[in-house]
Amino acid sequence: MTNITIPQSVTSIGKNAFYGCSGLTSITIPQSVTSIGEYAFDSCRGLTSITIPQSVISLGDKAFRGCSNLASVKVLVTDYSDFCTNKIVNLIKSRIGKPFLLIDENGNEIKDFRIPEGVTTVGEYAFYNCSGLTSVLIPSSVTSISQQAFSGCNNVEKLIYDEGCTKTVSTGLTSVSEVVLPKTLQSIDAKTFYYFRNLKEITIPQSVASIGENAFYGCSNLASVKVLVTDYSDFCTNKIVNLIKSRIGKPFLLIDENGNEIKDFRIPEGVTTVGEYAFCNCSGLTSVLIPSSVTSISQQAFSGCNNVEKLIYGEGCTKAVSTGLTSVSEVVLPKTLQTIDASAFYNFKNLKTITIPQSVTSIGQQAFYGCAALASVIIENNNLTEIYQNAFPSQAKLYVKRGTKTLLTLWKNGYTRPYEIGTDKQLPPSSLSVVSTTQMTATVKVNDFYDGYAYTFNDEKIGKNTKTFYAPYPGYKYSMPLKISLDDVLYTTNPYSFQTKGLNMKAERTGGTASSMTVKA
Repeated sequence: MTNITIPQSVTSIGKNAFYGCSGLTSITIPQSVTSIGEYAFDSCRGLTSITIPQSVISLGDKAFRGCSNLASVKVLVTDYSDFCTNKIVNLIKSRIGKPFLLIDENGNEIKDFRIPEGVTTVGEYAFYNCSGLTSVLIPSSVTSISQQAFSGCNNVEKLIYDEGCTKTVSTGLTSVSEVVLPKTLQSIDAKTFYYFRNLKEITIPQSVASIGENAFYGCSNLASVKVLVTDYSDFCTNKIVNLIKSRIGKPFLLIDENGNEIKDFRIPEGVTTVGEYAFCNCSGLTSVLIPSSVTSISQQAFSGCNNVEKLIYGEGCTKAVSTGLTSVSEVVLPKTLQTIDASAFYNFKNLKTITIPQSVTSIGQQAFYGCAALASVIIENNNLTEIYQNAFPSQAKLYVKRGTKTLLTLWKNGYTRPYEIGTDKQLPPSSLSVVSTTQMTATVKVNDFYDGYAYTFNDEKIGKNTKTFYAPYPGYKYSMPLKISLDDVLYTTNPYSFQTKGLNMKAERTGGTASSMTVKA
């Protein structure tokens, strides 16, 4: 007797049923069997493989003792839901002690186990030592997985949390090298991927609002973290990046729904605020577009985005708000821009040139301060009336049109050496020089005269030519500034001090004559 098929009518294999049947090589046990008694197959040395149905709920002590050639144990799975809380695996663990394979009703090995929707619990040792499993799917209904449920499943490479899952539960499948998370996920539980040493990369959907403590602890080979962006507007105030920063602590990339890396992030129109750490450590970003709706960007919103080279303010923007993107080497400002905020481009060390459009009417304090490489600033607006001190670094050449309000505004705020647009000619502030004096007159001239400006000294206008002032008495002392204006913009120099000749004055040699003397403010 080498092959035995037990009929479907049998529900139990009794004690010592096949004891010592050394010639028995194979046996077929039907799904009707629920128990196998003690010593049932003791000393069946010829038995090389056996298939046990999941219906078996009782396996007697030493049922397979002495089966020295038993190399293959298979479990027939007919009800995937029931299997998750079935005792058959635990029975094999304790009574046979050998790894085993799962097979379906067609006799095919089950390598990819998809736990059915509706299962809520995976029981203790439910899959213990299922060495043939290579992937496991967890449905949304599972809320609890026992600690040893997958113990010994050392060949599982892929772990999938199905669409609809809002929370990950820990599986203990530390051999896994690939984890698939659904777009519906909201929470990654503490220690979910604890010591997943084979995990090299993971994609986390932006829907995740919570990552538990030590969720990725011991993932020593985790080199790539990706964030799946499905809603660009929501992402700007989402917490996922801050969670990765605090719970994983690695730089990451953003990807779209096609799996492509997002390098150019265009914040959608309608977004008003970019939240704290919203893009922190997004190392793959190379350009960012700010729409007109954005009025506030948190201080650390782009912290660690060190590869962003281009910053674009979209058409319709009226204000350039500060981003902190100090790695930027190119800034694009729209024709609609009116205000550049204080510190908007503070410390942009790679920025070499900037063109400020004609629409801009105000440049805030330290707007470009610390831009160590900034060589040229072209200001297109002729009527710029607000340029705050320290708006530009000292080495930058500022290019404007001569005889404009903008030039006066620059002088007022200490920028005394701007350049004329299209040339390398400097436009210094006008000064006053004394051409000659008598006892009752002083003749002066404006140096660096600019057409279009009104010049006033001693409450009298001065033209391009010399102007003679009549003193009320000999030795009269003048001490007043030169006023230069265009419409409502006024630039006032420091006071000029000189006096007419006094009575019987003796000439004092100063190395020059009155007719060639220039008095500086």
